[in-house]
Amino acid sequence: RERQSMAVMPPGWNDVISSVRCRPGCELLAFEDIYHRGVPQRYRGDTAFVGPVWNDRISSLAVQCR
Repeated sequence: RERQSMAVMPPGWNDVISSVRCRPGCELLAFEDIYHRGVPQRYRGDTAFVGPVWNDRISSLAVQCR
């Protein structure tokens, strides 16, 4: 399994994400806090809107691919 992560979002990207795109066979794990803290929200494929709870709240993420 391949895993890539971003423990801290780059400048201008913290708490502004509203949609995600994830290639087939991959899963994106979004975290509300930096350094992958908290319970992750999982997304697969293209998500036009991450939902009202996660909109503008993602502070770190990880991607796992098969």
